[in-house]
Amino acid sequence: MTFTSPEVELFITRSLRECDRILAALEGLSREQANWRPVEGANSIAVLATHMPANIREVLLGVVLGRPVVRDREAEFETGDRDPEVLRTDWVALRAGVTAAFEPLTSAALDDLREHPRRGPLAVREILLVVARHAAEHAGQAELTRQLVLAR
Repeated sequence: MTFTSPEVELFITRSLRECDRILAALEGLSREQANWRPVEGANSIAVLATHMPANIREVLLGVVLGRPVVRDREAEFETGDRDPEVLRTDWVALRAGVTAAFEPLTSAALDDLREHPRRGPLAVREILLVVARHAAEHAGQAELTRQLVLAR
């Protein structure tokens, strides 16, 4: 992997590593454990492992790079019976695609404005920062939820 811009590399690799932490929280868990919610309305690790990759796909590939992306954000949070192995497999493919897509992005492109669907117009640099922060928040949530599910 060779990024054109060290700044783009920093933002993208940070976002991907934080999402890796979410998927790592699924390691060794049963399907039931992966889908367990600590309290009503809280997110399971499987929900977080569905939501954050979907957010990365929508915002990085769709908003920043202008690729067509279809997303049902509300469905990501519905209680379900998600298979952790499918979530991991999907993430590996998306991760590789995001890396390849952002390698050629230049530092100059970071100042370009894009229309974020929930935040309005933002510079690409700020969008990348928001995605990294968002992923880090959910990574911490996934790790805490893992501790809770293992303590049951």
